[in-house]
Amino acid sequence: MATCFFVSCDTNKKLNQVNAEKAIKEFVSNNALKGSGSWGQTGTLNVEAIQKIDPISQFSETQASAIVNFNFHDSFSDGNLILKFIFNKNVDKKWILTSIEPVQGVGSEGLSNWVRKQQNINIVAQ
Repeated sequence: MATCFFVSCDTNKKLNQVNAEKAIKEFVSNNALKGSGSWGQTGTLNVEAIQKIDPISQFSETQASAIVNFNFHDSFSDGNLILKFIFNKNVDKKWILTSIEPVQGVGSEGLSNWVRKQQNINIVAQ
């Protein structure tokens, strides 16, 4: 008598680093922020400003995040703006970039307002 076991592998359980980075870069390129004198920024928050994207931190099968360091100068970030990008898995089992949170260097009013507005992001990490 022969017995067969089928092993199912759901590769969608973990958020892939490459897919997360693509979603982050898509968001940043579509939501670039140009510094203005009234806020004290001297740079532009865009894809070129990304210094480093840390490895994905996965909290559960449905929640993950990535910390991203930007080279963005203002009176609070001093060239070291850090944002957390939050991913959630939707009912279709797709990872979605849903929001960002400030970590460091988000002290100016204009930049803080920009971050607060980014709470309903809907970019598929694919």
